[in-house]
Amino acid sequence: AGAKGLLVDFNETSGYAAFHVDSESTTHYTAFLQGKYGAHIEQDITSGRGLKVTRDIAETGSLALVYFHDDNSANTQTTLTVRQDGTGDILNLLDGASEVVTVNGTGQLGLGVATPLAKVHMEGATAPALFFTRNDSAIAADEALGGIVFGGTEDGSSYDTGAQIYAYASNDWTVSSDVPTYLTFDTTADDTTTMSERVRITSEGDVGIGATTPGKRLEITDGTNEHLLRLAYNHAGGGSAANRVDLGVDSGGAFVLSPSEGSVASAAS
Repeated sequence: AGAKGLLVDFNETSGYAAFHVDSESTTHYTAFLQGKYGAHIEQDITSGRGLKVTRDIAETGSLALVYFHDDNSANTQTTLTVRQDGTGDILNLLDGASEVVTVNGTGQLGLGVATPLAKVHMEGATAPALFFTRNDSAIAADEALGGIVFGGTEDGSSYDTGAQIYAYASNDWTVSSDVPTYLTFDTTADDTTTMSERVRITSEGDVGIGATTPGKRLEITDGTNEHLLRLAYNHAGGGSAANRVDLGVDSGGAFVLSPSEGSVASAAS
């Protein structure tokens, strides 16, 4: 539809190209299209392709086979859009004949797996892993190395974070010789949007629950509740155990033992 400056109507079906340009230039492109809309390619016969770009030479340079460059620094538009209205995959990236990256029709990302089962699904012959690194000329104590943040939105535009797991440098780093690191686990309580650290694993492997500098392999600290640890027996499973004992330390430093049938307290040593 619409006026055409050049019309090639080619009904040959014996294997000839309707339009073939062969250039031997080593400095200029074979075709240069300039206009508001550069090119429109439409496949209208089944079992074909809309566009195929190939290279069958022993290329040793640094030029990519396909290169997109949105070269105006004031541009605010998307450089590449890929749309799938059917049920097929949106994107397949292959290394040889092996599919290494897949984005299926529901937006699930597969890394090393062609049929992802979750929003992000990784698979490999060896254990797959996420690798977060901080690129910094001098990594100092308490600087974040990377983390995982959990959040949500109810309108698609305003977001809140509810929990996170982060890794931090314990002291100044010296890459390849001294890289002390600790982990923190943060959650958000009811009626607030502020996350608080709940658990820390130090560089020495000590675990603090409510304690940022645990002095033993496990330290549990709470400024408002003297019952810090509960041991329970639930034979039926799936519910709160009626047979339990709470252990803790009161404000005076006394050990507190509170079984479900009563309370027993011993004086501090």
